[in-house]
Amino acid sequence: MCKRDICDSNCTCVSAIESVEELARSPYSFDTSKSELILSTAYADQDLPIYECNSVCKCGTTCRSRLVQYGPRKSLKIHEYGSKGVGLFTEASIPQGGFVCEYAGEIVTKSEAAKRNRANEESDSMNYVICVNEHYGCNRIQTFVDPSKFGNIGRYLNHSCEPNCVMVPVRVDSPVPKLCLFADKDIEAGVELTFSYGSDTNITDNHNRKKCLCGSKSCSKWLPSSEYDS
Repeated sequence: MCKRDICDSNCTCVSAIESVEELARSPYSFDTSKSELILSTAYADQDLPIYECNSVCKCGTTCRSRLVQYGPRKSLKIHEYGSKGVGLFTEASIPQGGFVCEYAGEIVTKSEAAKRNRANEESDSMNYVICVNEHYGCNRIQTFVDPSKFGNIGRYLNHSCEPNCVMVPVRVDSPVPKLCLFADKDIEAGVELTFSYGSDTNITDNHNRKKCLCGSKSCSKWLPSSEYDS
């Protein structure tokens, strides 16, 4: 059982994982200059799965494997502006790797996600359904989250073709991951927070697609498609 600030291979939440040697370290490191936990480079660069300590573990609130379970960053504010309507901004600087918030909402099946996407297209409504693909060897896990009916502040992050946040699946007390947003670079106070809604490198038909308003130099001109491959 984990009883220290940094869990080892004897920790309950780690010992059940097959690649214990690879995962027997905290996914987060402590940024002394900012006095906060940030996503470790090894996990961000190698796309390793993240399992936070949970109710089974004996470690306390100072454990370096507990972060997203404590909720979103306190400096987040929703502001109305321009053609985008509303966006999410930070009133304080965020270091690279800093946790921003969870993209929380209703967990739905793939068929239900496709159904809601079609309904949004027909009514010309904004589609908030996010599909996250995780690849483990030859296997793939898809998680569909829709915050349109109930969710949190994460739904107000707009898309950008040059985002400053990245979405990372994090598991806490459940096999279903939380879709968590981390700063992909140092972010200054007053800046809008954005992430990429997806990549459409194989899409050539832009019929019924919504225009992208991110205004970045590498803007693709269209929002990513909401179609989910089989």
